[in-house]
Amino acid sequence: MTAMLRWTSILFVGLAPVFADPQWEPVGKAGDWANTAAMAGMGGSVWTVEASGTLYKTDKAGVWAAVGKAGDWANTVAMAASDDKLYTLETAGNLYATDAEGKWAQVGTTPEWTNVTAAAVWDGEVWTCEMNGMLSKTDATGKKTAVVKVGSGGGASAMVAFDGALWVIHGSGKIFKVDKAGKAEGVGDGAWCAGTKAMLVLDGTLYTIENDGSLNKLAKTGEKENVIEGGKVAFPVGLAALDGTLWTIDKDGTLYRANLK
Repeated sequence: MTAMLRWTSILFVGLAPVFADPQWEPVGKAGDWANTAAMAGMGGSVWTVEASGTLYKTDKAGVWAAVGKAGDWANTVAMAASDDKLYTLETAGNLYATDAEGKWAQVGTTPEWTNVTAAAVWDGEVWTCEMNGMLSKTDATGKKTAVVKVGSGGGASAMVAFDGALWVIHGSGKIFKVDKAGKAEGVGDGAWCAGTKAMLVLDGTLYTIENDGSLNKLAKTGEKENVIEGGKVAFPVGLAALDGTLWTIDKDGTLYRANLK
């Protein structure tokens, strides 16, 4: 009986599953997302705006379709998503909200959002950062309120709402955590996030993607843990999350997915 139990245990260990490390895997036809200016995840799809101003949505199989009128999103410089709306900002300083059917409406009446480098949605408000580092919040009526200036010598490269605060990665690579009252607190001791292109939250974890395509977890203390090494995805457009997977697009217009489960 003892020998049989030992043999059973050996067989069980031998059949234990081996999980591969996450990797960027191409989806769809290479180059189909060329000239993408901005991207975000919403409602189970990856949403993209091309330099021509046309809006597209792509499903998890890599099948894409144009949404709305071609060219309506021209000159988009930043995009952020809530559960049911895409918020886009144009070079002229206008802010728009778009639903899943491609119907858009201007938020506010004047072009107040010039020189925006990054945007995020936090509790129904659109937060933006300008080139001088000024953070502002905009409510549903279009009322814009300056909140606090972070860093020096440039704006944010990425920001996202997480754990009761707005997390901001300054262009210098420094990380800031900002509360609703505008109190800004530096996170970590160094510029660990220089070269960060985008940041988001997936399953309660912060992730960043850098210009070389490397994917990292970002701890609440500011330290980075590499998840996928750089090199395969060059100069990503941004980052989107769909049902436990992360998505990005490289400079040549190829869509990639990384399964982290």
